[in-house]
Amino acid sequence: GDMSLDTFTAENVNPNREILTVNQSTDIKKAQKLLWQKKIYSCPVVDDNGRVVNVIDLIDVVYSHLAAAKLGQDMVFQTYLSPEAREQAKSGKEFVDYTGIISLYDEAELAKIGKADADQDEVGFVANLSQRNLWTTASPDTPVATILKDLATYYRVVVLKDEKLVGYITRSDIIKFISKMELIQKSPQLKDKTITELSIGAPKAGLVTINHSEKVAEGFKKLIKSEASAVAVLDDDGNFLLDSFISLHNIKGVGEGSLIERLYVTIDEYTDHLKSMGTYSTPLVVSPTITFDNLVKTTISHRRHHAYILQDGELIGAISQGDIIRALIAHLGL
Repeated sequence: GDMSLDTFTAENVNPNREILTVNQSTDIKKAQKLLWQKKIYSCPVVDDNGRVVNVIDLIDVVYSHLAAAKLGQDMVFQTYLSPEAREQAKSGKEFVDYTGIISLYDEAELAKIGKADADQDEVGFVANLSQRNLWTTASPDTPVATILKDLATYYRVVVLKDEKLVGYITRSDIIKFISKMELIQKSPQLKDKTITELSIGAPKAGLVTINHSEKVAEGFKKLIKSEASAVAVLDDDGNFLLDSFISLHNIKGVGEGSLIERLYVTIDEYTDHLKSMGTYSTPLVVSPTITFDNLVKTTISHRRHHAYILQDGELIGAISQGDIIRALIAHLGL
């Protein structure tokens, strides 16, 4: 039979997933640890009645560190630095360079987004602090086509039934679902078409880049401000470095508890650190002649949110999950 998108609703997408939630008054360090242990980027935030009030994401956690450092709050030093670091700080040894942090937030901005009076050690303060963590809601019988269209704008869909949380769908989830149902190969407009033929992805001019000797914090700031899912790292001659990038994938490598120190080393040092830990992910690189179907399968098998397009060793563009979703919408006639 014809398995088109119309056949499916929200409840067909990852129906058996265990949904991690955190209470809005949970200590942020505890939530951060939970996300790392479960190897996930985000989860819904609930109030005491179990109602979803927000979503928290590792980007927000990093953002809160940067904002706190900017505001000069000593919670950064008190809460996050290791005992060794604190000893060194007390003895006057310079352990971390906190200078030169670009302004992220001032009190007026915090007031504007309703965070001025929030308890800054709690999840409620950090959730969507970056203002880029967009989410929306759906019900179990919302058509998958609608979910797909929502995920072109939003990063996540919270599925509610009678105000109760019953599902959580990310961009990765919907892309995996469409691939599993083989909807790309079943579409005459998409079957066997290359990414070049479908003109998918951002051209090189539109890419977010950073020099390899910059601090990791600057890379994450660019990630947050640009809403990109990765920042390409360039050498001093402006060439793309194949074994280094700042991404949502590598944000996990900032490591539980030692985040602050990791943010203020250079990208080169950070990359070396992740490689030594065995947790480093190199950029996913594809050719302009790869089919759209294979591109999607490759991002899924490599668990990536992002791929760079290389032609004869030259970086010519990049493809994000947003680009994949927009291409599906355009070519499946939604």
